[in-house]
Amino acid sequence: MSKKKIKGRGLTKGSVKAECIVSKKAFGFWRSIDLENGTVIDKNSDIQGKNVKDKILVFPEGRGSTDGSIAFLEAVRKNCYPKGIINKESEPILVAGAVLAEKLYETTIPMMDRLEKDLYETIQTGDVIEIDADKEEIIIY
Repeated sequence: MSKKKIKGRGLTKGSVKAECIVSKKAFGFWRSIDLENGTVIDKNSDIQGKNVKDKILVFPEGRGSTDGSIAFLEAVRKNCYPKGIINKESEPILVAGAVLAEKLYETTIPMMDRLEKDLYETIQTGDVIEIDADKEEIIIY
């Protein structure tokens, strides 16, 4: 099977390879995931019931308030967080959460946005992908 590479903008550093979960709706971490296990509990989410722990989470943009980065950090602290994030356009609050995760918990969470190709034409739930934020590329396996 051939690999497909897509360029984008790296927002944090690091790389990770994992299965992805794709949402077509804006997503926020505040009251959207169960902070005990990583399951999406937001009834309005198109990925309700899916577990983001150890996955790469793909969604168009963030939703919510400044509490989102706090909830994201709590998910990191409790080890039920996505290992990487890809957005069409990331919001500063979520990027701050990933940066703080590295500073506070020595946990690198690669984040990318502004992909050169449409996110939803190239990545589907269940795909195994690699984010290399340092090289600013995503590899779909």
